[in-house]
Amino acid sequence: MVSSFESDLFGTPFTARRFEVIQINPPLLDRAAGLTGTARLRAYDAVQLASAEAARAAAPDCDTFACFDSGLRDAAAATCFDSGLRSAAATSDFALYPRG
Repeated sequence: MVSSFESDLFGTPFTARRFEVIQINPPLLDRAAGLTGTARLRAYDAVQLASAEAARAAAPDCDTFACFDSGLRDAAAATCFDSGLRSAAATSDFALYPRG
């Protein structure tokens, strides 16, 4: 399982990496703070959505936001994320899936 995760995170000689690593920095936290007001999100939910926006900026094909919280999902949809869930078994509290 660890090697599968590392392959997803770093890629292999045959496959591209599947994750974008996003740094939590002051501009991201400022965006999250704004989301607490405009999208009426709790702080941690706002950080998740701001991080997803940063991931999308780094990898534009990363356009799906999946979570179990309907308020967070609605806020993601309002920022132009596809909010379809793959399946409850395939997602955790937060996941991004590239289209394709």
